[in-house]
Amino acid sequence: MVRIAAALASVALFGSAQAAQQPSAATLYQEFDLFGSWAPNCAAAPSLDNPHVTVAANGLHVLERDDFGSGYETNRYDIVAAKRMDRDRLAVDVWFAQAGAAPQRQLIIIRIEKHTRRTMFTGTADGPPRVKDGIAVAAGKPTPVLNKCD
Repeated sequence: MVRIAAALASVALFGSAQAAQQPSAATLYQEFDLFGSWAPNCAAAPSLDNPHVTVAANGLHVLERDDFGSGYETNRYDIVAAKRMDRDRLAVDVWFAQAGAAPQRQLIIIRIEKHTRRTMFTGTADGPPRVKDGIAVAAGKPTPVLNKCD
């Protein structure tokens, strides 16, 4: 829990004077080639096992939408800031929202390599991680590897 809070606190520093020295989230998303559509199987319909993720920008504002198919709420992520961790990992500070629930601040760590992306960590300052070391904690399953669809 302390590590998650510390990680969120370090990401929150993006809002400080240090942010002027950091590339914008939109710039980092462009550098990592994250804009566009992603899915484990681009040709198959969205489902819990085949989420379709769309990443777009409106100016410097980056938005991500995760579609799990009919009958499931779309996850919406408004990207607050991003920081390159190394050549293939990006830390992202987001507001997570679903209909009927209050937005929640989250830290997400994404691994990007060879036109694929995978969530390695998702956590909040006030709860246990949802994803840790690439494992969705509640399900005990690895997070899917998403392929670039376009």
